[in-house]
Amino acid sequence: MAATILSVFFSVCVAEMGDKTQLLVMGFAAKYRMRAIIFGVSGAIVLLNALGVLLGGAVAKLVPMQY
Repeated sequence: MAATILSVFFSVCVAEMGDKTQLLVMGFAAKYRMRAIIFGVSGAIVLLNALGVLLGGAVAKLVPMQY
């Protein structure tokens, strides 16, 4: 059980390592102040998650719960 959990955990870590967000943050860190980067990335994440929740709720109302 523990081996499976660790395997999945490390697979997800490796898969996310090249995520575009991380690459953008590293690029911005070389040019801009850290405070601006943190606020910008945090704001973008909050906005995208809120948009996903709103759209997911709208789709959930359109799709019937029983198939």
